[in-house]
Amino acid sequence: MLLALQLNNLLAGASTAPVPDVVGDSQAVATATLEADDFVVAAFNTYSPSVPVGDVVSQSPIAGATAAIGSTVTIFVSIGPAPGGGSDIDSLFGTSSLFGNNGLFSTDGLF
Repeated sequence: MLLALQLNNLLAGASTAPVPDVVGDSQAVATATLEADDFVVAAFNTYSPSVPVGDVVSQSPIAGATAAIGSTVTIFVSIGPAPGGGSDIDSLFGTSSLFGNNGLFSTDGLF
């Protein structure tokens, strides 16, 4: 069925295709799915406390969006919870609070 759809799009001269939903798939399955639809895959690691390590947390463009055939679909793959159990933002700033003593949003001396 998928091959028939791809062949139909090719014969019809389609230069765009809907992006498949790969969120929740393993990185290997997501990559194979996207490449089968003639998309290029860019994969990045991200922390996730709820998505198993190695599975896709999110994608861009989102599933169902129309994208140019041969364009890049970016997938973000879970590497598990952030060190210390904080969020992604916490790991970027090296603190457990946006208002911690990180030099960017410090409350030192205000109270």
